[in-house]
Amino acid sequence: MRKIFFGIVITLTLVFRLRYCEHQKDDREQLAANAALIEKQLKNAGKLIVTKGI
Repeated sequence: MRKIFFGIVITLTLVFRLRYCEHQKDDREQLAANAALIEKQLKNAGKLIVTKGI
């Protein structure tokens, strides 16, 4: 009975740990995508300012 209980606890711990790591990975990917979008928008704004100045 104790072996079954420990097996269930270990399995649940591994499952929740894997889901947590996967969630963290998704957050990092979203952050990178947002940073790239902001960088692109800043470049476009810089081009617009230069164009208007000429």
